[in-house]
Amino acid sequence: MPGWAGWISFILALAFGALNIYQFFDYKVSKARGNLAESNVIAARTSLQQLRGMCTEAIDTGEVIDTKAARQFVRQTAYTLLSIENILTATLRERS
Repeated sequence: MPGWAGWISFILALAFGALNIYQFFDYKVSKARGNLAESNVIAARTSLQQLRGMCTEAIDTGEVIDTKAARQFVRQTAYTLLSIENILTATLRERS
């Protein structure tokens, strides 16, 4: 192995080790505050809302979806995302 590859590997190992330590302490602080689970549920719900919005837009525009079967598949996927969003919303209500 060339010398430069060894040094780059060493520097990257130190950088990723420092990142790992930072993430560990950030996790411990968030866990101590008690807002870790709630913020993760909110982030997941927001992500699902954005995916459902993309499905709705694909159905409405009709540019990407050519067949009726594909439109039905995307519609079913959007309804599945909606049901998961409702589960996450109910989870947030139980916590508060």
